[in-house]
Amino acid sequence: MSEKQAGPRSDAQQALLRSERVVEQDHVEIRRMLERLRTSTDMRELTDVLGQLVEALALHFLKEEQPQGFFESLVGCLPERRDEIAGLRQEHAGIKEALGRLCRTVAQPGMNHVAVHAASAGLLQALAEHERREHELAHAAFAGDGNA
Repeated sequence: MSEKQAGPRSDAQQALLRSERVVEQDHVEIRRMLERLRTSTDMRELTDVLGQLVEALALHFLKEEQPQGFFESLVGCLPERRDEIAGLRQEHAGIKEALGRLCRTVAQPGMNHVAVHAASAGLLQALAEHERREHELAHAAFAGDGNA
């Protein structure tokens, strides 16, 4: 996210930096899974990566939503954007539902990698947009002291 800061940080920014470090490794792993979902032509691999993604996203979302987690830390830095941050939290439910639908679609007989790629396009876009907004908010949180 945004570890390029120099100079003093507020307590809220320090808390955000700590929570960012916790979730950023998840982002790296999730992006790897999404790339496999986007590019694999093997149905067994696609099915496996979807199962891994279900587990990884559930754990990742818990980390972001937990007390003193990423979202709470963002609100500490950007209280005026509380509603926007709450919207990100609400998106988690929609993403999990979309992933569940995708898993059910992939389990249908006759599915092939082309159909899986087509069915997953919306989810991939939603996850990319969600992460982009998280990054933007984290950047804004650190920009307040001139260290964006």
